[in-house]
Amino acid sequence: MTNQQKVKLLSDKVQRVASFHAWIMVMNTALLFLFGSMAVFVTVSFVSIFMFGRANRDSWKQFGVFGGYANLVTGLRYLILLLLCLLNSYSHNYVLFGFTLLVTIADGFDGYLARKYKTSSVFGEYFDSETDAFFVLSVTAVLFEKGMAGSWILLPGLLRYVYVIAISFLKYPHYSNNAGTFRRRFIGSFLMGCLIACFVLSPVIYIPAMVIAYILVTFSFIIDFVAHVARMPAKAG
Repeated sequence: MTNQQKVKLLSDKVQRVASFHAWIMVMNTALLFLFGSMAVFVTVSFVSIFMFGRANRDSWKQFGVFGGYANLVTGLRYLILLLLCLLNSYSHNYVLFGFTLLVTIADGFDGYLARKYKTSSVFGEYFDSETDAFFVLSVTAVLFEKGMAGSWILLPGLLRYVYVIAISFLKYPHYSNNAGTFRRRFIGSFLMGCLIACFVLSPVIYIPAMVIAYILVTFSFIIDFVAHVARMPAKAG
């Protein structure tokens, strides 16, 4: 088996497990909405991402016990977000603001480490994307749990998982559309900024901002999904 074939096999496996993780997170959010148990939400989230990493251990162990510095930082970001959810009822909004700001600052650091130490991988790309998705979902879950916004606030956090599930039904590998990189980064940064600002601004300001961010991120996912479908090979006959 060639090295290219091995990479493809690992990539396909990562995508299958990511799809399974997405289903679990959608159901996990439904449980939070129905029963309001943050402890259950955190437990299920931790178990799911743990199984995601364990199922793909061959992909990240090539860079060391912890998958290299980049994956280690990404993992720490995920753990901080779990801690954010657990402490939300006991922490002042400024403390939660500090947690979310720390995770956001560290977001670009893992990518820098991956490039510096040449440990970029399909698993690392997906793990980073899953952590970004969980950032949005966990913060919106905290806002919902604290009564700072209605249940609609959970919707932006589900978009990444719904997108991954939808792509899995197309039976065609996920791909990176470099033409949309700036759009994704800009809208993603705007959404994260709005989420962080929720802890220090008045609802009069952050509610309209979140609505705008929600519209933009939905629009971005639609563009990516349409581009993905357009890239699929036509069926013969």
